[in-house]
Amino acid sequence: MPDQPSIDAVETDALVIGAGFAGLDAVYVLRERGLTVRGLEAADGIGGTWYWNRYPGARTDSKAFVYCYTFSKELREEWDWSELYPTQPEVLAYLEFVARRLDLTKHFRFGSTVTGARWDDDTARWTVHSADGSVYRCSYLIAGVGCLSAVNVPRFPELDSYRGTLVHTARWPHEGLDVTGKRVAVIGSGASGIQALPELAKTAAAVTVLQRTPNYVAPAVSPEFTDEDRAAYRRDHDEIQAFLRSSPFSQYLKSAGPSAKAADPEERAEVLARAWTEGGLGMLMATYDDLLVDAESNEVVAEYIRQKIRDTVHDPATAEKLIPTTYPFGIKRPPGGVGYLETFNQPNVSVVDIAATPIERFTEAGLIIDATELEFDVVVLATGFDAATGGILRLNIAGRGGLPLTEVWAEGPSNYLGLAVPEFPNLFTIIGPLSAFGNLPSCIEHNVEFIASAIDHARSIGGPVIEATVEAADEWTTSARGIGEQTLLTLSTGQAASSWIVGSNIDGRKPSTLYYLGGANTYFDLCDAERELGFPGFTFIKAGDRVPAHAHSD
Repeated sequence: MPDQPSIDAVETDALVIGAGFAGLDAVYVLRERGLTVRGLEAADGIGGTWYWNRYPGARTDSKAFVYCYTFSKELREEWDWSELYPTQPEVLAYLEFVARRLDLTKHFRFGSTVTGARWDDDTARWTVHSADGSVYRCSYLIAGVGCLSAVNVPRFPELDSYRGTLVHTARWPHEGLDVTGKRVAVIGSGASGIQALPELAKTAAAVTVLQRTPNYVAPAVSPEFTDEDRAAYRRDHDEIQAFLRSSPFSQYLKSAGPSAKAADPEERAEVLARAWTEGGLGMLMATYDDLLVDAESNEVVAEYIRQKIRDTVHDPATAEKLIPTTYPFGIKRPPGGVGYLETFNQPNVSVVDIAATPIERFTEAGLIIDATELEFDVVVLATGFDAATGGILRLNIAGRGGLPLTEVWAEGPSNYLGLAVPEFPNLFTIIGPLSAFGNLPSCIEHNVEFIASAIDHARSIGGPVIEATVEAADEWTTSARGIGEQTLLTLSTGQAASSWIVGSNIDGRKPSTLYYLGGANTYFDLCDAERELGFPGFTFIKAGDRVPAHAHSD
């Protein structure tokens, strides 16, 4: 474990929660702006998502040269990515390199889980408690916990009775897990289950995929980089960044046209074949613009993928179990699989439809489905996350007058620009709910720059308390929800699958709009306009003043 800061050093200008992409960026930028800054991290080291998700096969679905920081030429010149879609060990090594190179580790206290944070109007400071008994007081509290950090474990009946090895993909043992010769169940067919299956199936005696909802899985093709490749992405850095800034998903993928249904059939066939061959997110982001808003266009691409599944999986009955038919393509973020579909051609791999025959309960030896006990040595929960809000709400944040954030967000998240919530002064959420939906490092960097600029502005005008106005938050929340309702991702279509994008993957959760779906490029423009106009959606007040949250500063 890295050296710990002194537990007595509890006063700081800014406190950052999380040591992944968001937390590292925030600590660096705020430090460079002249603030004293501390970071708290529940894990024993740097990495965030990439510290915890060590399951076999874990890798990015964004290209390496965009899944990284852009603010430092030195970082770019000194780090060599080895392949197009790097694996978890390489991404973690990159973040550890960044922390060393920028001397960030010394600012963090590791193994420190935040248990509560409360705002005090009289002192205009946050008091933050952690499970290790330490207490921190800060002017600015920045939640950089990530949108996929709160682990989701469904409420399976009698799960605690199971006596075999039970592991969640997001809490994979650091020493690894040897499944050689063992009977393995993988529950879930989202990204983690899709990435892990081919690796587990290499050595396990048998792997059974317990699938509630089949997924639109495209190939994940990750060629190794050559020295020429690395020279090219460094040479073209400015051009790449300009493209990302104009992209709806902040990805280095170019759309082939406005509409799938209106495209020339021969040209469309070429576009889809190229996207399939290149793999990754291209089937959604490098084909046609209207896939998430036009059901007919969506069906064109969805049926193309269904046929590819039929062509790849030899057994027709197995193939049909793996084919999504009840929801549009892209409602669940489309994962790329390295040999995922091909794995079902192996004799040691099978799939069970637990939507048709649900898990009745767990037993000591396995679980019961359709009145039959299935015995497993290892059960892998590839059941994902309580996305967007889960990691933030678990911090137990209380704003003015002790108002719990859990109460404010009981019916779904509300805020301004995905960054700030009325009645919670000086609290910022990096890639929080209702923020942009796109390549995370790009969105994180933009969020952090906005937050730092808002703090700079506050300090320059002598109004160190920053609070989003009620009007701005109401308008933003209504707009974000309205845009969501225009897409195929919402329940208003009657077709939405169980998806973390709307929170419907959580048992008992009322689905809601969790992200701004108007395009990352549009989101960046709106944030930039807010900053250029002097932050009209915020009020800036002096410590101890109790100006209503809806009031504007001059």
